[in-house]
Amino acid sequence: FGMLLLVALIYALSVISGLFHLEETKGKWIVPFAFLCVVFYLLGDQTARATALREQILYLKDHAKTLHPGGVPEEVVEKILHGGGSTEGGVLSKLSFKGKKGFQIVIAKCYQCHSLDGSKKVGPSFAGLWNKMEKVVTKGKERTVKVDAGYIKKSILTPSADVVKGFPPAMPPQNLNDKEIQNVIEFLKDVQKLSKEEQKELDSKAKQ
Repeated sequence: FGMLLLVALIYALSVISGLFHLEETKGKWIVPFAFLCVVFYLLGDQTARATALREQILYLKDHAKTLHPGGVPEEVVEKILHGGGSTEGGVLSKLSFKGKKGFQIVIAKCYQCHSLDGSKKVGPSFAGLWNKMEKVVTKGKERTVKVDAGYIKKSILTPSADVVKGFPPAMPPQNLNDKEIQNVIEFLKDVQKLSKEEQKELDSKAKQ
């Protein structure tokens, strides 16, 4: 709407210059004037967007307890700051907000022994791990367990309790808090949704 007003204004000034026989000078000022109008319009539009963004963030901060008992979730603020979209391309854009956090933890603490694309390492791969019925050895006895949130948390904090069959009990306990463990769980859920090619791409990114 604002751009239409600018066009109308420029046209009106052009008509007025014609009425007052200013054709000789019209061509000299009409182009730079139009350019300046467009520049000022774009600057004003960006300023308005920035102001609206600040107001949204301030509103979230002021009403955090009302909107969410534990405060405003990080992913909500992230979506506002990035306009609801992801700033990353490729397979990383397929990961959830918490999944990306979990990916960073996996790179730092897990990737050396666990692949993301099904290839074999010291420990079982994370590809296809979530919700899998896994054979483990518990106190010398073999049993089958479902890889759910409880299993993942137990495997992180006390990995020797349930050792996946066919793999050595080589994993040491990891010092992660509940929030970090939940991020890892969300990452495993995200990996489960990826195609084989996307899992390979993710594994390659973990190597970088």
